[in-house]
Amino acid sequence: MSSKCSQCVQAAFREGLCIDHYRKGKSGGPSGKIVAPAGGAAEVVTDADRAKFRDVTKRVYVDQAKWYLNAFWLEGGEQAAEEVWTWTHKFMELDQKKKSGNELNALESAHLLQQNNKTMTALELKEELRRIDIDANGMMALLEFLLFQYKKLVSSCLNNPQGSMDEKDKQALDEAQAKCDALSKAVEELQKQLAAERDAEAKCKQAEEEAKAAAAELQRQEDDYKNKCNALETKSKDQSVGIVVRNKAAQELAQLKSQDPLPLRKAKITQDACVRRVAEARAKQEEQTKKVEAATRETEAKFKEAQDFLEEMKKKAGAPQGALWWLQREVTEQRKYMPKSRQ
Repeated sequence: MSSKCSQCVQAAFREGLCIDHYRKGKSGGPSGKIVAPAGGAAEVVTDADRAKFRDVTKRVYVDQAKWYLNAFWLEGGEQAAEEVWTWTHKFMELDQKKKSGNELNALESAHLLQQNNKTMTALELKEELRRIDIDANGMMALLEFLLFQYKKLVSSCLNNPQGSMDEKDKQALDEAQAKCDALSKAVEELQKQLAAERDAEAKCKQAEEEAKAAAAELQRQEDDYKNKCNALETKSKDQSVGIVVRNKAAQELAQLKSQDPLPLRKAKITQDACVRRVAEARAKQEEQTKKVEAATRETEAKFKEAQDFLEEMKKKAGAPQGALWWLQREVTEQRKYMPKSRQ
């Protein structure tokens, strides 16, 4: 079976092009690519639109997602927003560049399509990728996939409004993004403080366990010392034994009482050291807990600030609802990382 032209549905003639597009390419004439979204109507994407589209798909995944949601917010974008969030994060998981990436290579794209419950042969997979790849660069950008997934036109994607705010409102949107970024950093810092608190708690618990063991050892040594003293004192007064035995017992008792035996001295020293370590560990734990509480209060304030600001932004005429939804979704995601006991 002959392959198809990369620019249309006709059979390929040479260099992956049908005879018409091959001749147009050689003569420098205008050309276009016929794009047929999954189950949707075909459209011809001109070279100019493809260049503009390529500029958009050079943006990182999150910015592509916002573009799509802004363009199609009133055309199913609002209802699909959570799915778009999920797809975006799947792209970032598969891409080695993660958040800084903008498109998947052929292998990564195949993995994504297979995760999308699509069981295809190698040829079917290749054809699917070719249909999705609007700019024909052999890669799959998030925006290309979303247009294919939701049967949207490239022309609508490029021409639908991205928001019609004035310069002042655009600055406010940048401020909203800055507040969300500040919130993200605050949550990250809080996580570090929580990790430090857990470490302090673990060290305090370890010190308490060591102190408990030292106290038990001290009690054992003290009991052993007391039993030895009682035994020697009893023997020194026992008239049933000879004077030599009684005197020897009395001497050993006097010597024993003159100074604590080495094991008992060691147990007392260990116990004192453990008590000091427990006190130090508790002090550090309390100090770290105060830092966590302060960081939590600061983060909660940033949550409220970001949420209130975004709610006000949504009320503005011409506000890019898709981008604002995305920022609010990021705030909601950050909330998951807050310590439950301090929320």
